[in-house]
Amino acid sequence: MPPLETDFQQLQGSWRQIDHEADGIAGASDNYHRNDVITLINGDRFTVRSQSAGVLLHGRFEIDPTQAPKWITWFDAIGPDAGQALPAIYELDGDYFRFVATDSGQPRPVEFRTDAGQVMRCFVRA
Repeated sequence: MPPLETDFQQLQGSWRQIDHEADGIAGASDNYHRNDVITLINGDRFTVRSQSAGVLLHGRFEIDPTQAPKWITWFDAIGPDAGQALPAIYELDGDYFRFVATDSGQPRPVEFRTDAGQVMRCFVRA
């Protein structure tokens, strides 16, 4: 199976965030890193939802697993980044998924750590 189809299929389903880093600060906290938050990926769409607060974020994404590191671009449909392309890198390893994204208009990250304006999220399959 081609890498695009393989990674796309592996991303499908529910993910629980287990770690977060922002602007170079490990363990940073935000609205998307709470015990009851699940990210659901269905096709090229994602929804971040909390049992207590409902939908926190949703949108779509595109991947390019032929790049090194692999590329993912997020397009939030709501919130402060709505309609903007957020360039990111990602890795998948079984039931583990992480990405590093940067602000719209900034160069795509090249390593799995953050600098100013970047965020890294780590997930396990829920």
